[in-house]
Amino acid sequence: MRPFDHRLLGYAQAVRGLLVGSSIAAVAHALLVITQAWFLASMVSAVLLEGAGWAQVRADALSLAAVVAVRAVVQWVADSFAARASLQARGQLMRELITAIGRLGPVSGGKFSSGELAVLGTSGVDALDGYFARFLPLLGSAVAIPVATWAVIIATDTLSGVIIAATVPLVPFFMVLVGKHTQEATGAQWRSLGRLSGHLLDALTGLSTLRVFGRAEGHVKTVRELGEQHRRATNKVLRITFLSAMVLELLATISIALVAVSIGLRLVKGQMDFVDGFFVLLLAPEVYAPLRNLGTQYHAASDGAAAAARIIDVLDQPQPTAGDTRLTSIAGAAIVVDAVTFAYSGAAEPVLREVSFTANAGELTVVTGPSGCGKSTLLALMMKFIEPQWGCIRVAGVALDELDTNWWRSQVAYVPQHPWLPSGTVRDALAMARPDASDAQMREVCQAVGLLDSFGEELPRGLDTPVTDEGTGISVGQRRRIAVARALLKDAGIVILDEPTASLDESAEDSVVAAVLQLRRAGKTVVSVQHRRSLIDAADQVVDLSAVQVAR
Repeated sequence: MRPFDHRLLGYAQAVRGLLVGSSIAAVAHALLVITQAWFLASMVSAVLLEGAGWAQVRADALSLAAVVAVRAVVQWVADSFAARASLQARGQLMRELITAIGRLGPVSGGKFSSGELAVLGTSGVDALDGYFARFLPLLGSAVAIPVATWAVIIATDTLSGVIIAATVPLVPFFMVLVGKHTQEATGAQWRSLGRLSGHLLDALTGLSTLRVFGRAEGHVKTVRELGEQHRRATNKVLRITFLSAMVLELLATISIALVAVSIGLRLVKGQMDFVDGFFVLLLAPEVYAPLRNLGTQYHAASDGAAAAARIIDVLDQPQPTAGDTRLTSIAGAAIVVDAVTFAYSGAAEPVLREVSFTANAGELTVVTGPSGCGKSTLLALMMKFIEPQWGCIRVAGVALDELDTNWWRSQVAYVPQHPWLPSGTVRDALAMARPDASDAQMREVCQAVGLLDSFGEELPRGLDTPVTDEGTGISVGQRRRIAVARALLKDAGIVILDEPTASLDESAEDSVVAAVLQLRRAGKTVVSVQHRRSLIDAADQVVDLSAVQVAR
């Protein structure tokens, strides 16, 4: 991660104002530092060399106090501005991240594990506070204060200015050297945290299944190993941080000592005025202090910097073409898949190659084939989660990439392979499809997929049965049937199903098949991925992706 990632300017508008405001504060701070050093040097010189009393130095003392007060106010204003800018920038990045995850869908978003996305959206965004509120504001100070103070020093004492000019470049040089190791170590730490979070979330989600099949202990061992990797990565970052602080402190101390020795020798020989020497000696640490602070804050903000890079990687993922066309209605519309070819990034061969078929209204089109042949990918193309590299998908004669994405998805009832339910009740899950639906309508679709009988025996609270966002508290089959019932309740012109009868017993499967056939009789355009024979035998058209054959 570079000290400042210019890509942030495109996503967090508050960063621009933060950089401008911090630069103005840095210039003001530099002028105040020089003024403060001059008043202090004048006052001390008058007291030590001229024996001046309070009356003679009162003006300088009051001026010094005023400068110190103004400097404190400037610092407070700068810190407050940085804190507000950080809050705005993090809020904007959070909104952008959530929106991007929603636009990417399950295919492109699948490049990042659910656990990693959860960490990015929570602790990752929070870690950016150190980056925005403390590191970025120091960028202006690290330029303005050293340049201004060095210019005053060399104008006052050429030799001291030359010594500082020769040693100051060593500070950023070593910062860059150590920073490269910090970047690598922090990146490794963040990747290890992402792997640990993703695996832990998956393990917790499927814990009951793992226990049933006696595989829980194996996952405990894996989590322990991933945790150990993250511990080692974190310790490596800490070691580099302490080493960097020691190197910068040692370098700055030696440089200031060289200036002090030079001034001291010339003062003893009478080759330099005391007031000038003391003034330069007060300013010399101020040349190095902003650079040392920048190095310290860089390490403090390294987690945020790595998180920012990863968040921007998510935001930079290519989005499907949005389009702006909205049809009057898609009732009775056919879906035409015309020579569609799709290959995942980095894959040697396309997962879909010149697939063509037409799914007509009032018909059930079943897509089948072995695992990995592209069935779910084809449905993702239909939902505009991804786009084909070649070929076209048309609905009612309009290319899918010309349609408004949000409008298109609102017109389709989609049941994914792993349905998601919101935390709440079964009623809440069904209301996602149709918020104004009555309880009677919800019970009707539940009965159509065989849920009401199950509820009567297993879940007596009916529509008020609680569920979580992962469906905990109900079986996998019940969760799938709730998703199918939700698709029925939506009453959309096009219905796309991904394995709607998976994990169902024979009785429940028969109910779901009957519900799907009812959609066909209602004139809907129904496309379903299927392995089991129940829907395949009832299909009007079967698309076998293993050989790209269409049977009617």
